[in-house]
Amino acid sequence: MHMLKGAVSAVVPQSVKSYALSTAEYLAPVMTESRFQQEGMLTADEFVAAGDLLVQKCPTWAWSGGDASRARPHLPADKQFLVTRGVPCAQRAKALAGDFAAAHGAEPDDDGAMDEDGWTGCAAPRAPRGRAAGGEGEATLATAAAATTEEDERIPSMEEYEEADLHDEHDGAVAGVRTLSLGGASNVVRTRTYDVSITYDKYYRCPRVWLLGYSEARQPLAPAQVLEDISTEHANKTCTIEPHPHLVSGVFASIHPCRHAEVMKRLCEQLQSGGAVCRADQYLILFLKFISTVIPTIEYDYTMSFEGF
Repeated sequence: MHMLKGAVSAVVPQSVKSYALSTAEYLAPVMTESRFQQEGMLTADEFVAAGDLLVQKCPTWAWSGGDASRARPHLPADKQFLVTRGVPCAQRAKALAGDFAAAHGAEPDDDGAMDEDGWTGCAAPRAPRGRAAGGEGEATLATAAAATTEEDERIPSMEEYEEADLHDEHDGAVAGVRTLSLGGASNVVRTRTYDVSITYDKYYRCPRVWLLGYSEARQPLAPAQVLEDISTEHANKTCTIEPHPHLVSGVFASIHPCRHAEVMKRLCEQLQSGGAVCRADQYLILFLKFISTVIPTIEYDYTMSFEGF
């Protein structure tokens, strides 16, 4: 009940802010010169190139044109946004955080110490990920596991990307409804699923994630239910409920992109300090590793080696 009240009370101010930002995004000029290295931002062309690489490396992701009436002229008609469908979500994010805290002899922190935008640390553990359908090796960001400064604590900490957390723990597909067979049809366990999409935000010049959830019975999830699958550090703080920019129906949860470029710039700097090459077309692969700390139990396909493309 408390979460439901919180979700409802947050919708009205979020709607006003979202309308203002959508107008600003519509009016914002199209960035044509790359600012990837300097500010962690992407041009529309760089977003398309990054999307092409993601689709190539992770075939569960695909481009979509969306509704033609909502097409953005700065993007190809058939490459308006990226989507992966039927992504399993077997556990609630708060329950995962509770299990982690219990194992370490601590109580889960529902409030968290964060700045006014809700971007402090993504301390929630992550569910095991399956191998990417087209992946090449295990996921690793060991070169990015450097200690952070107090300034870094304003954004998700690099400590979230410890090598142990990013290695595959189980094989298996990550698309479709996950089932667990225990010897008969009556023992099949169904989970929540999500359609996860990534759009290009022209105002913030970076990707933005959208979530459409379904219950075990394939019924759309209510906003309060979707918030159960977002880390407690970010639900009702950096998550908004609003229409999808490229679709005419459905109400989606979105991870607000106001700090995405800043986080991505910091992650790339950490990788480069360890000798890795960080290119603009690799952006979405690194971005999805970061977003996995916000939605730790939604098991979308991103697991692959970052280096050596």
